[in-house]
Amino acid sequence: MFHSRMGIYYPDVVKEKIKNASNGSGASCADLGYMWRSIAGQIEANDKISMRQCYKFAIYWLEKAVSLGDGPAAAKLAEFYSDEISTGIDEEMDSLSKQLEYEKKAFELLEESSPTSLNFWILTQYFKTGAGTEKDDDKAREAYKKYLDCCKQEGVSPREFESIATTNDKVETNDICKKSKIDEQEKMFHHCMGTYYPNHIKKKLDEANKGSGAACSEFGRMWISIGEKVDWNEKIWNKKRARLQCFKFAVDWFEKGVILGDGECAANLAWIYSDGFIAGHHEGMSSLAKKLEYEKKAFDLLLKNQPTSQKLLMLTEYYKTGKGTKKDDAKAREIYKKYLDYCKEEKSHIMEYEEI
Repeated sequence: MFHSRMGIYYPDVVKEKIKNASNGSGASCADLGYMWRSIAGQIEANDKISMRQCYKFAIYWLEKAVSLGDGPAAAKLAEFYSDEISTGIDEEMDSLSKQLEYEKKAFELLEESSPTSLNFWILTQYFKTGAGTEKDDDKAREAYKKYLDCCKQEGVSPREFESIATTNDKVETNDICKKSKIDEQEKMFHHCMGTYYPNHIKKKLDEANKGSGAACSEFGRMWISIGEKVDWNEKIWNKKRARLQCFKFAVDWFEKGVILGDGECAANLAWIYSDGFIAGHHEGMSSLAKKLEYEKKAFDLLLKNQPTSQKLLMLTEYYKTGKGTKKDDAKAREIYKKYLDYCKEEKSHIMEYEEI
């Protein structure tokens, strides 16, 4: 396969790596895994059989490296399973669960490994993003300083990690959304959409911080929309992680809206927890249980909320389908008539509800 792809037989250096790997060198196993990953990247997109075989070789050597205690190899496997193209080789395995498994394994091995610039670089990212461990900006800065020291000792050029803020950047606030979280969302918004928050979004943010459940609902829907557009952005290499982060932001805003008594936010959360992929960030929590919980909460809040066409349409659906309450066709028709009246008042587009 190597000769077929690269046009040459194993050079002496690769033979030496295989020999060292056979003698129990985790680093050599990892190098062979990286080599096969690199070869896979050079294969034409339509040659999926060869690409899949190269990924299989890469994963074989990286898993061998992990079994020998190599942390960076576990981190690379976590990357593999965050990439839907490469994880296509293992259709029966949930790629997200494998990604999380190897992130945790990588973090544990890296903490025990000898200090190198690569190890501290990966630890910096893990502490900063919360991969494999609890998110901790202070420990991320500490790991980054050690990374810089190792770079000097090894004579390599350091990489900048721009998203590590200084201690002076921390802002104390009692707002509904902490400054650090807003900064994180602004970076993700720029990352996914190529622009910073426009003025009207900043205005909505102010409204949300002042206790507007409707503004929280708008932010939640915005992040759902951005998450669905992630696949279209060629600049984002780790699409699964970016998409999941967008959905987490959506859940954060919807949950804030529910605290403020907004029925739409609760209804949106019920919809989110009816989709196993989106709800996958709540490990250990049954998505069906959360779905039913938020459907009931949504129904109760929608009855109490100031009526709008959107809220009345949601109530119509809830009565018609039995979500959050007992199924009641007569009530559904009654609420739908009110919905039509509000649409006329608001001069908004009427959604036809054919089943009524």
